[in-house]
Amino acid sequence: MLHLPPSSACNYDCLMCEWGETGGLGDELPDAFWGGLRRLMPGLKRVLVSSAGEPLLSPAFRRFLASFPFDESPWFEMTMVTNAALVDERVIASLGRIARSNVVVSLNAATPGTYRRVNRGLPLARIRPRLELLRAAFASGRLRGAFIYSMVLLRANHRELGEF
Repeated sequence: MLHLPPSSACNYDCLMCEWGETGGLGDELPDAFWGGLRRLMPGLKRVLVSSAGEPLLSPAFRRFLASFPFDESPWFEMTMVTNAALVDERVIASLGRIARSNVVVSLNAATPGTYRRVNRGLPLARIRPRLELLRAAFASGRLRGAFIYSMVLLRANHRELGEF
């Protein structure tokens, strides 16, 4: 298993994370790195894409998702942690090429106001259609794996845990 941050760039500025303020694409893993994963595939079972930044901001990571020969590795599983702001049909099509794609969405709130205060990115109303795209893709079998909402507990959101 590999745990990889494609870059530290992030389009949000969450209360609990420094990457929205300090991250950038200057540390992006290059195309050569992603292409080099091919030689590891006989033994590589899982990749966790998370940690620093928003993975879908990395052009190299998006190219990897769209073009890597995942069909040669029917055992392969990828888990991606995202804020979902950049999820669209192209991302879903790319993830659908992977035998098992787990998508963890960092929501961190149950209400629009708390979402705005904690995540400091797009309004929750703009994220909901992207969540619906993901839900429908998993429900129809276009994506195979787990669809998970996550919440980092903070003073700003802990009262919403039950509603979440």
